[in-house]
Amino acid sequence: MPYARVREVIAAELGAPPEERFARFEPEACAAASLGQVHRAELPDGEPVAVKVQYPGVADTVQQDLQNVRALLRIFAGIARDVMRQDVDPEELAAELEERLREELDYVHEATNIERFRRALADDPDVVIPRVHRELTTARVLTMGYLDGYPIQEIMAPGVDQELKDWVAVKLFRLLWRQVLALGMLHTDPHPGNYLVTHHPRLGVLDFGAVRMFDAPIRRAYLQLARGILAHD
Repeated sequence: MPYARVREVIAAELGAPPEERFARFEPEACAAASLGQVHRAELPDGEPVAVKVQYPGVADTVQQDLQNVRALLRIFAGIARDVMRQDVDPEELAAELEERLREELDYVHEATNIERFRRALADDPDVVIPRVHRELTTARVLTMGYLDGYPIQEIMAPGVDQELKDWVAVKLFRLLWRQVLALGMLHTDPHPGNYLVTHHPRLGVLDFGAVRMFDAPIRRAYLQLARGILAHD
């Protein structure tokens, strides 16, 4: 997305262009994904921040894609029924996907997810989650503290200290299962691009657009499954 469009979105969402809302705003994006792109910026008090800006019209594109997905799901449901002898409700899957994507398109919802995880993991000194700046956040613009660190794929590259690699692997594993078994909420987009390793080291977690909240029966089922695995049952 060219800077002129970025400037338009920020002016429409925050009531003023980036040069009036931030002390410094880099016109070149430092990261990009399917729904938006991220720019480095600086607040008047000097704090570095990351500003995620949603692509104009992406919500309409998602709705069109969902119609195509529904057609594919009907085909897959037929395969599951005829080949795997399993009944799959394609509409249930499509409704779940649509609800999750609607959440991802709402950056205010993502801001709430970030704050929820910051509270839940406040007792873990090895995890860092960015702080949201609500006064600079809307449904299509999300402003949060900038996390500086190394992508996981760089940490796992040849030549990097094995002890650090082991620490990252164990930390990721424990963090994932703590979410499922203890917190009842899951960061459901845990690909390497959504994690950073800081110099301390600490594990930085990014992009909370896709988060699943588990109700009590689902949490109990996961706990029962975990106990069964540990007991070799």
